[in-house]
Amino acid sequence: SILSGKVAAALDLHPESAGEHLISASGQVLDSFVHIDKFGIGPIVASDVNLMVEPKSGSADTDPIGGTIAPDILKTFDLDFDFGRHTLTLYSPKHCKGKVVYWSLTYGSIPFLDNGGHIVVPAELDGTRIYAIIDTGSSDSLLGEDMARRFFDFSKDNPNAIAIHGAPQDAVVRYRQHFKKLVIGPVTVTNPVLGVRSDKMEKSYDREAQNDVDPAATDLLYGAQMNLPPVLIGMDIFRNLHPYV
Repeated sequence: SILSGKVAAALDLHPESAGEHLISASGQVLDSFVHIDKFGIGPIVASDVNLMVEPKSGSADTDPIGGTIAPDILKTFDLDFDFGRHTLTLYSPKHCKGKVVYWSLTYGSIPFLDNGGHIVVPAELDGTRIYAIIDTGSSDSLLGEDMARRFFDFSKDNPNAIAIHGAPQDAVVRYRQHFKKLVIGPVTVTNPVLGVRSDKMEKSYDREAQNDVDPAATDLLYGAQMNLPPVLIGMDIFRNLHPYV
């Protein structure tokens, strides 16, 4: 989980070196953390929590988003995302098996892999089998540039590729690409548009993770290693569902 640098400064928290670093979905390097005595989500309060610190940008007064709550905290609970009511409900995982969907008589279930606390689901994009990571911290869904080129004919000249106006040359995402269909279990998304994540970020991640790669996780279709699936399902798609995890 991450606390923004501007909020850490506003709360007079002093970041310490983490001794290692993470690379966020936006390509930022996170290498420091702060210790929080008490951290609460609604009525649920935890003690002695460490949060990675995101580099400062802007002011705590101008940006209402103070950080990201990640699987290191949320994996303790079952999660009910009700976007229609703008509500996230946290449940104890100790409940009767199969007795969780209270809002509908019909529903579908999707098996997933636990990749370091992140949810990775099997899917199909325009008929090509893929793995996709579910990331509620990303506003947009993304596709790795290498996979886009090899399997989906991505190039700057492809009429399905759209340049993002005003994106700087070093931006993580400079293009979007139109697709016909994304299938995730029983859910079909028609005409999805995915941002194309630059090779620069993926190569940077690969260099940092090279010594930790499990050879069994290497796959020519799904990427150099399973730690960074080439497709990321963001909130532009996820918010149209009522997921229970």
